Amino acid sequence: MNPKQLELLLSKLAGNELSASDRETLMVYLADPANKNSAQEAIGRMMAQNTAGIQLLPEQSSEEIMAAIMAPETPVQPAIIRTMPSRSTNSRWWWAAAAVIITGAASLWYINQPSPEKTIPAPVVADINPASSGAILTLANGSTILLDTLKDGAIATPDGSDLSIRNGHLLAGQTSSATGWNKVSTPNGRQYIMTLADGSKAWLNAGSSLEYPVNFTGNERVVRITGEVYFEVTAQPALPFNVNVKGMEVQVLGTSFNVNAYDDESSINTTLASGSVKIISAGFTPALLKPGQQARFQASAPIKVLPAVDLDKILAWKNGYFSFDDLNLQQVMKLIERWYDVSVKYEGPIPVEQFEGMVSRSMKLSGIIKSLRDMDIEVRQEGRTLIISKK
Repeated sequence: MNPKQLELLLSKLAGNELSASDRETLMVYLADPANKNSAQEAIGRMMAQNTAGIQLLPEQSSEEIMAAIMAPETPVQPAIIRTMPSRSTNSRWWWAAAAVIITGAASLWYINQPSPEKTIPAPVVADINPASSGAILTLANGSTILLDTLKDGAIATPDGSDLSIRNGHLLAGQTSSATGWNKVSTPNGRQYIMTLADGSKAWLNAGSSLEYPVNFTGNERVVRITGEVYFEVTAQPALPFNVNVKGMEVQVLGTSFNVNAYDDESSINTTLASGSVKIISAGFTPALLKPGQQARFQASAPIKVLPAVDLDKILAWKNGYFSFDDLNLQQVMKLIERWYDVSVKYEGPIPVEQFEGMVSRSMKLSGIIKSLRDMDIEVRQEGRTLIISKK
């Protein structure tokens, strides 16, 4: 099936104009893993045709796509499902998220709350784009460099630090003549990827920072963070990798893990994707994590280990999505504030709905506002401030 044929079938599906034979052809095509890339591209083009980032599909159509995408990776007849399948199948997580995104009614929904028909609100004035790649580099001598503006190549620094940009990302080399600590920080509305001198990679979420020594010296590699950072650490058994964050330390040999340590969150959450890490805080018993586990740390309290968490949900931000599962409105709006660099105010009682679902982080703010309005949450935009109230 060529791209035009695929888009035509998806468009007919959206308009309830698909014949039974074409419907079966489409579902079988989507269920075949070999067609993953072409399906992604077609869905992306459909999303791009709508300014809010959503291409509306009837509920039944979205269920069919979800069934095809989440079917076992063996030749089977397409199934029709009535409930949203689990997103725990890592190998098809993107597919499931894509199907959620192109389903306007399901792009953002709340538990046990049917959505009555609404009138379409007036377009939002001065729409705000989602976060983009960019960060501020603060050198050991206090001078700053805006990384957003740099092209690929070496970065000239006063102290001779070995720094360069490759494919839009910062690479920090080892420089024997330089000393001190450098800092990469992402304001709200920015995200960034960098590689440390030892080859370890770090993904910085919006409103985060990573401090690292110009040279890794001694018998360990130490960095300091704020906000949320995902690490893929290069294994060097003789040089443990340690992350220091607000009275807590994560000790690593070589592994992948996420640390969420925003100041406005009630705890520091460390989630292990692979390998092994030890969580240490003075005065408390250390916690050793296995993949899929999360350690929660609060000041002056023992470290709590959750034996199993949803990695797809925890790492959704890194993979380009918002996960709103089990979040209340205030928690959702914290994500929105960081990602779109806006502030949120509440008028009257704060709505208490619980949310569930995935939304693309590439969506403009107007798409988020529309989804909230569809759920009886009144949102008024005044410049870069969102004012929330209950309808």
